[in-house]
Amino acid sequence: MIRQDLRGVGAEGVCRRRNNEVCEGVLPERLEAIQVTQQGGFDPVESEDGQWLYFTQDRGSSSIWRLPTGGGKETPLFDFHQKNYSRMWTVTNEGIYFAVPESSARSTIKFFNFASGSQKTVVEIEGNLRSNVSGLTLSPNGRWLLFPLVAQYGSDLMMIENFR
Repeated sequence: MIRQDLRGVGAEGVCRRRNNEVCEGVLPERLEAIQVTQQGGFDPVESEDGQWLYFTQDRGSSSIWRLPTGGGKETPLFDFHQKNYSRMWTVTNEGIYFAVPESSARSTIKFFNFASGSQKTVVEIEGNLRSNVSGLTLSPNGRWLLFPLVAQYGSDLMMIENFR
């Protein structure tokens, strides 16, 4: 179970809450890690509202799972069918945006809707969003989407303005 008042010790040795407030009381001598998933877990992302933890089961998986932060059963949501693992997905309260390389010259950004369970193509992109490069990010206001576009041996960050 993940508690909402999760605590940790910062580099300065002071106990802090998730919101960076200093903890009250005495810091325990030993902090213990709690196993959160039972069927594997990799690359977790917490939902905007703090109610869910989204993750893949391992580095080679493109199946997205979720788990209530208050405790409960981990459940699979969908698989975006990558050949290799890719952290080219980002979570919103309505769903998950994810990138799919269609060919070496074209990729798509798709959206998985939590309410309907359906996927739709949002935008097609000329260029290669390779599955071994991570970094799909949506701005907090949803107006731009940032992602790495791979060209030969390097990469550049690209942005779509007025995304929504």
